[in-house]
Amino acid sequence: MTPCCPLCGCSKLQLIEKIRATDISKIYMRLYAINVTEYFGGFAAIEFYQCSECFLLFYYPLTPGNYLLYENLQEFDWYYAKDKSEFKFSRQFIRAEDAVLEVGCGQGWFAKFFDTKNYVGLELNKKARAVASSSGHTVYLQTVEDHQITASEKYDVVCSFQVLEHVENPESFIKSCINCLKPGGMLIISVPSENSYLSIVEDGILNMPPHHLTRWTDKTLTWMANKNGLKVISLMHERLADVHVSGYATEMIRAVIKKIFHMKTKCISTTVSHRFMTFICQILGNCYARTLSNSDLRPVGDSVTLVAKKVTRL
Repeated sequence: MTPCCPLCGCSKLQLIEKIRATDISKIYMRLYAINVTEYFGGFAAIEFYQCSECFLLFYYPLTPGNYLLYENLQEFDWYYAKDKSEFKFSRQFIRAEDAVLEVGCGQGWFAKFFDTKNYVGLELNKKARAVASSSGHTVYLQTVEDHQITASEKYDVVCSFQVLEHVENPESFIKSCINCLKPGGMLIISVPSENSYLSIVEDGILNMPPHHLTRWTDKTLTWMANKNGLKVISLMHERLADVHVSGYATEMIRAVIKKIFHMKTKCISTTVSHRFMTFICQILGNCYARTLSNSDLRPVGDSVTLVAKKVTRL
């Protein structure tokens, strides 16, 4: 089957890399003791493409994890962060009287950042939903595609943080979110930024299937907004967070070394020389990280948040 872009349907694609499914599975097992082999459905490899129309980066075939993957990852306390920069940024767009829908609300931490009492969350991870519901929030075990059937133009704000990159059909997801918005309502979407150092991270398996299925640049987010009758209000890039300084420094050192020796950056590398280079880069990166103690002088970090107003009906 010929692949096509899951966002715009274009078949004019650039193949960037082929990745063996077994390489991803081995790293998952080594780092997290999670077996992800079944999610690849017998495919020996996945392909990494960029669309020439909307510039979305995506993997093919789309091989998403199910709720068990997220329940397993939830056991790590870093997975559902309680205090995200996009939470603090996004609350300024929410008034006390607004009806708010959060798609993929996780454990419900964003709802603690603003005062509105009219909040609804959607979450497919049963364990995360239980945590969110225990705080008194209304949280449905439901997709936004199903929710929009009975909630058309119901909300003043629809937000989704670090979810879009996980979904198998981003076009349907986005259109359903917009359908839930009242005319003039605000769509707030936060994703890992491909305009950050994430674009050069090697062995970053959480940015690959079965976890992430797509990667988003500012250009793609803007294309998506314009295509769906939205007016872009803001594209906010967070500053590099403390927790990511070490990883950023390591990847920057690796990028310099690869440039010097004319080496290609890959999603995954399994060579002995790669493992040795990683060891060296981590040592040098720790030294570099000490120079980044002042957060005001740091580069952009992992996440970008799009804020866009619904100005036309779909």
